[in-house]
Amino acid sequence: MELVLKTLNLKGTEKGNTQVNCPLHNDGNPSASINFEKGMFQCFSNCKGMTIDELERRLQARVEKDSGSTDAGAALHDTSAGPSVPVAERPSAEIVAEAMSHLEARGLDLDALIAGDYGCEVTVQADDPTHPLYGYIVFDQGDDKFVGRNILDDVRPRYRNSLGQRIQMVLGDDDDVAPVWLVEGIFDALALRHLGIEPVIPLLGSDLDEAGAYSFRGRSVFLLLDADYKGWKSTSEISEVLETVGANPLVLEMDPSLGSDPSEALATDSEGFEQWVKQQLARYAPNDEAYIHRLVTKSEPITMISTGIPTWDRLLGGGFKPGVHVIGAEPKAGKSSLVLALTTEAVDNQGKTGLYLTYEIPKRQSWVRVASTHDPTPWNELEVDPQLMTEDTVEWLSKMARSMRIESGWTVQQIKHAIKDFDIVIVDYLQRMPAPYKREMLRHSIGENISGLSDLARDMGKVIIVVSSLPRAEYGRITPSSFKESGDIEYVVQSATGLINYQAQGKLLGNVVLNTRGETGTFWLDRDLGHLKFTEGTDPRGTNMAQLGGSNG
Repeated sequence: MELVLKTLNLKGTEKGNTQVNCPLHNDGNPSASINFEKGMFQCFSNCKGMTIDELERRLQARVEKDSGSTDAGAALHDTSAGPSVPVAERPSAEIVAEAMSHLEARGLDLDALIAGDYGCEVTVQADDPTHPLYGYIVFDQGDDKFVGRNILDDVRPRYRNSLGQRIQMVLGDDDDVAPVWLVEGIFDALALRHLGIEPVIPLLGSDLDEAGAYSFRGRSVFLLLDADYKGWKSTSEISEVLETVGANPLVLEMDPSLGSDPSEALATDSEGFEQWVKQQLARYAPNDEAYIHRLVTKSEPITMISTGIPTWDRLLGGGFKPGVHVIGAEPKAGKSSLVLALTTEAVDNQGKTGLYLTYEIPKRQSWVRVASTHDPTPWNELEVDPQLMTEDTVEWLSKMARSMRIESGWTVQQIKHAIKDFDIVIVDYLQRMPAPYKREMLRHSIGENISGLSDLARDMGKVIIVVSSLPRAEYGRITPSSFKESGDIEYVVQSATGLINYQAQGKLLGNVVLNTRGETGTFWLDRDLGHLKFTEGTDPRGTNMAQLGGSNG
């Protein structure tokens, strides 16, 4: 009975049928049950039913076969159910050297590892070819809590661990309160211990059922599994189990630039991995000390896009900063020309990368409008015959195309895919933007789109400028209520600027009516729509001739 209880991690006082992993074959999910009251064991996969005494005898025979010993407590058990495989003997020094090289290649501190500072004893079985763990690096915590890694690359299993165990090893101190880190493999656990993270538990290929998860009830559990389909699926399943028992799963996703798992990350970029782990810890720290330290020690200037219009820039606190900014106007005011000019200004004169998304103007027309900011020929003539461009304009436009992209009809999901490559994104315009996931265009989709864009701007630190139409009732005036029909735009934007068309004078009156980073107020623009030129115009206080639009004039 003792070996059965030890193997199944049970007490023997359980009532009724208790689900367990079958110890007689590789069992990833509990497929067997044991009933101590009736003295019976039943596997529903590929083993027959038997008494608990018979199960004890079969386990004892297997231990003796694998270890050559009748002392079950002294044996290191093997999860594989197959017979022992003869192994060719190699010089002990060669095996030890290969093991040390194997560990060193993973970025681990050998001295600390051998000293047990990582939370387990490390040995190399290199003397007895008949031992089931010959040629394995063995990470042992005692009480049959171990995992062995085969470095001989023969036909035996790559990994071996304690028979019948599921979550076996807890590396580091566990005070039953601190967050637990769950990883897949032993080397992933050691990689985190190398950085001082504790407690860390390697799953070692086992599933986490409710019985195993119950010990985490009321605790936070960081899940850092491999960045592949299997890891994603396991993360989803384990998160559900943890929530069922009252634990709090926190899913961490490896930065793909570092590697697919903690072990690879430590080996390829130990400094980058350490920084990434610190960032994850800072997200859940009880204070912002780590954030403030990074803020004041790193010279990372905030992204800022100048409008080229001094008064507008002053009102915005220097220009457009990360977040969503809306520009609204009645039809034919020139808002598309203005935002194209803003994009051109940011790319040509400020060295930014720009993504201009049009939902109304053809791509060809958009590009010749850009060309007109540099060319003496107006855009409407260039659209008919692009060969009218000067050689200088063609060369300039080719240069612009390396840092600027114009596309049409994109959804928020498509923008999310591309946004990492751009400093500024223009959405022209919101009311024509497709609904998320190509659902039918419903009224509430405008709100979903503006919220999605706001999330992207916030999470990616990007400047997103959204063009919006205005309701007829707001023509000729601009107030915060002018944007109420644009979903929740007034609640999520960093700034909102309205334009009033004074067509007879060839002017636009701009009015910043919402601004989280500065003032509200007005400015005047003179315009040349044939060349997308916008110049600060005359206001009651005088004239300012700063220009926006391109490098030509």
